[in-house]
Amino acid sequence: MRPITRILVPTDFSTGSRHALELACDLATRLGVQLLIMHAYALPAYPLPEGVVLATPQQAAEIVSKSSQALHRELEVARAHGIDADSILVEGDAFDSIMTVSKERDADLIVMGTHGRRGVAHALLGSIAEKLVRRAPCPVMTVRGNVRE
Repeated sequence: MRPITRILVPTDFSTGSRHALELACDLATRLGVQLLIMHAYALPAYPLPEGVVLATPQQAAEIVSKSSQALHRELEVARAHGIDADSILVEGDAFDSIMTVSKERDADLIVMGTHGRRGVAHALLGSIAEKLVRRAPCPVMTVRGNVRE
């Protein structure tokens, strides 16, 4: 197993993602490694019998702006720990984007939060974290978001 030099932290800005970021910051500090914090967003599309209606340019700009601001706040959390950190905002499916970024940026570890869904919600929505554990090119550490402090 190769040494850890870069940790990828995908975020959806949830409580679980914040817990994962805090853990990743602790690991990065202890190991003296770089963090890459990423967020993948998808522009909404509304299916109609006549075709698909896409987000307006104004809606798209607002989504990008809000995502960028939230990602910047996460980056500042990491930098407040004195960590060498960078961020990336990607348009696309979360799973596919995380896989692509982890390969392109040569991540050695992915640290991410989970929503802890069970039963029907898990069956219908699936789990990005679960798919990544099975398919990612590097180890994946998951952090449950609903764990009591």
